[in-house]
Amino acid sequence: MGTDMTMLYEYKTKSGKWRPIKEDSYLERDYNMFYALTGKVGYGDPLFPPISRPKGFPEDMSAEWTDDEDLKYLIEYEKSGQGHNCISFVTLKELVDSCFYRKTNFKGWVDEELYEKWIESDRSYNLFSEPIDTPEYDRSGLVLRDIYGYPNITLVERIIEPMKRMKQECELISDNDIRMIFWLG
Repeated sequence: MGTDMTMLYEYKTKSGKWRPIKEDSYLERDYNMFYALTGKVGYGDPLFPPISRPKGFPEDMSAEWTDDEDLKYLIEYEKSGQGHNCISFVTLKELVDSCFYRKTNFKGWVDEELYEKWIESDRSYNLFSEPIDTPEYDRSGLVLRDIYGYPNITLVERIIEPMKRMKQECELISDNDIRMIFWLG
């Protein structure tokens, strides 16, 4: 059994209010991405520090989200101090300014056959790899190799690139005017 990550997106209007972006989005059991976002519940590489620590729900969250009955319950539960403290939010600016959105040389655990195909392709696409500190029990079929690419390709492909698209669709100028609110559950 694992835990999925739920994500909500918002954009800031010219009047300064946050409005929801109706985009169904969740990730199944991607603890390494959650670690990249918050430093909790996953594994990382000491060379790539988490983007931030859990911040809870934003105080100025859009009314459309806070009026949702299920979300209202979760917000109140977190405010009571009984929650799991793995709730946070991040702007597109924080994401694109992070070390996870820069291609770099690093070591990662990869499937050996996929790695060989990647080398043969002249590294023409992004290769998925597990962080260097992934527990040994999860390394069957994996080899530690030198990689040039994004340290967390899932974060780039499933979060950053869609947020960039949403920013364009909402005709936003600043990367600070779009954010993702997320939690495990």
